[in-house]
Amino acid sequence: MGCIPQYRSDLPLRNQAQFDIVDELVDSATAAGARELLGGNPDREAPGFFYPTTLVADIDPGNPLVVEEQFDPALPIVMYSTVDEAIQLANGLETGLGSSVWGTDRDATIRVAARLEAGTTWTNGHGGVDPRIPFGGAKQSGYGLEFGPMASSNLASPRHRQLSNGPTNALATSSLLPRPGISAPNKELLVKPLCAARAIVA
Repeated sequence: MGCIPQYRSDLPLRNQAQFDIVDELVDSATAAGARELLGGNPDREAPGFFYPTTLVADIDPGNPLVVEEQFDPALPIVMYSTVDEAIQLANGLETGLGSSVWGTDRDATIRVAARLEAGTTWTNGHGGVDPRIPFGGAKQSGYGLEFGPMASSNLASPRHRQLSNGPTNALATSSLLPRPGISAPNKELLVKPLCAARAIVA
């Protein structure tokens, strides 16, 4: 792909279709009265599907640029009067993959984050993903989870085996096996022991 110069303020999108989505969303927002503070006006003839980092203000909370999950470098700025109003606007969306809260009062940002309906909510940051922690959306933002032990339950079913060794001694093991319909190049990769427990019956 080559090196992207550090001074570039535009980001490459996946393909022409995705470029057209964000281009249409931003153009429709400005046509409806929103104001571009930064970016917009991409070079539509340039190769690479680069779109400028764009900030759009004075936008209606119901505008498609606000309510649709666009995955693009176009950020709508919605005004609010109270924190309760901001939370109501955010939770009123049908999507909820990720959200973030920004502020100088750590305790306040934590309280607000706890009230947001999203799969992940960051405070004073956005987009960092830890593969040890389950990641997934809320409401209409995707199905199931990825990463972390909890994600395995979306792809596999538990299978328990108990090996008896006399009336008072048993060795129990549990594994995760692929759910029906889950495609895996090597299904043995999904078969992992979960635990081994020895039960002693007095």
